[in-house]
Amino acid sequence: MGYLQRAWASVTRKKGKSFILFAVIFILGNVIAGAIAIQQATSNVEKNIKKSLSASATLTVDYEKLEKASEDFDYESLKSQDLKVINQIGELPQVDYMDYTLQDYQQVKKIKTISSENMGGMDGLNYKGGNQPGISDIKKGLVELKDGRVFDENEIENGKQVGLISKELAKANNLKVGDKFVIEQLQDFSWLDDVTSSDSEDMEEDGTGMPTITNENSVNVNFSIEIIGLFDLVDKSKDKPRTQNQEDQFASEMQKTELQNTVYLPNNTMKKNTRQIAEAVKKQNPSFFENMYGDSSFDEIEKEYSFGQPFYMLKSPEEAESFREDAQALLTKYDKVVLSTDQYDDVAGPLNQMSKLSTIVLWVAIGASIVIVSLVVLLFLRDRKHELGVYLSMGEKRGKVIGQIVVEVLTIAIIALSASVVTGNFVASSVSDSMIAANVKKENEKAQDGFTMDYEYQALGATAISQEEVLDAYQVKLTPKFVGLFYGVGLVTILLSVLVPLLYIVRLNPKKILM
Repeated sequence: MGYLQRAWASVTRKKGKSFILFAVIFILGNVIAGAIAIQQATSNVEKNIKKSLSASATLTVDYEKLEKASEDFDYESLKSQDLKVINQIGELPQVDYMDYTLQDYQQVKKIKTISSENMGGMDGLNYKGGNQPGISDIKKGLVELKDGRVFDENEIENGKQVGLISKELAKANNLKVGDKFVIEQLQDFSWLDDVTSSDSEDMEEDGTGMPTITNENSVNVNFSIEIIGLFDLVDKSKDKPRTQNQEDQFASEMQKTELQNTVYLPNNTMKKNTRQIAEAVKKQNPSFFENMYGDSSFDEIEKEYSFGQPFYMLKSPEEAESFREDAQALLTKYDKVVLSTDQYDDVAGPLNQMSKLSTIVLWVAIGASIVIVSLVVLLFLRDRKHELGVYLSMGEKRGKVIGQIVVEVLTIAIIALSASVVTGNFVASSVSDSMIAANVKKENEKAQDGFTMDYEYQALGATAISQEEVLDAYQVKLTPKFVGLFYGVGLVTILLSVLVPLLYIVRLNPKKILM
């Protein structure tokens, strides 16, 4: 009888010992299968969600670290607003497109702005600049060009008085492509004590608790542009319909209203307008100028009041982390890189915690399996030492005796692992649901003490995702990848488990056993 036949006979005849080994491997297999299933499920959710998010990035100040900085910290040392560093980061190999966008808000008169049902109207317009012919918000997927064109290189370089507005804003003010849009910008100085002519308690108010704006406490500056294009907002809710909570609805409505009241301009055009406003204020009322700008020159005002934000479109989501590492190396520790994919980590706390725990459980289960299975097999071999001694004394090679034991253990292990594939998957689904519920409760309690920088993600054009979306996407499935990985881990663990028992066989001396 060959060693394979002997292995099968040993498994079938010694049912009690075979069942004990089966039960041990089956129980440990369930733990390993559950841990692997949870890891696979969380990994798939992260991969799919991040893939659905735009691969984009921006730079900002790390305010949490800045709060801990010393009082004499040199804010000019920050690199997130250094154009040289911004352009240097834009040359990194992971970047597909880069723009630097100046931003401003101007209160206006005699212009019908777009209002929303819940937020009401705006009393001004948002200005967004750019250094590239394409509009960065078009790249982000926030808006799309409906009529006309975008800027050309000459208009960007020379700061031509051209711009794009929303279709809604154009309709409200009877404007079309090619029209001149005269924006009467209102510089409100009613907050200054020296223009009220009375104490704050007796200050004339407009019924809202705010001081009344008059010709004496304000300056009007006209800003004329040619409309070269009309844009419309991209409705992302059609691509991913879901029930929004009140906060999500407010954020979406606010972003929609802001975009509808946005004018896209070249950066240099915005700089010229900043200078034009300062010159007009100084000419019409020097005291206003002094209160607003101090003793700054027009060149300094143009520089200091031109607030911008870099935008980087990356080639793929997979390159996001490598981009962060390379970009952060060019920044200070008080600057940070914000990725569109970061919002997954902000809302996926329960899944991340569960993934970490499942990793720990997996390694503990593998270690426990090696120890326990090794001891069980070793105990069984000690009971069979006379049987093994007979094989060796009859001239059977030690390799075949070792092969018989390995085949016996693997036969039982494969049956036990096959059974635990299904049950372990079921256990993982049940246990993970309970763990997620507990972690969600903890996360919600923490959320009451903090807030998320949602505006940073809106600036990147990232589709807002909620914790509910992430949790709904979590599913424990019996996939070929999971089955293959589980069998691979399980069988390697079993093979490692039989190493110590095999050393026992190698050291067997048949003469001493049979004496």
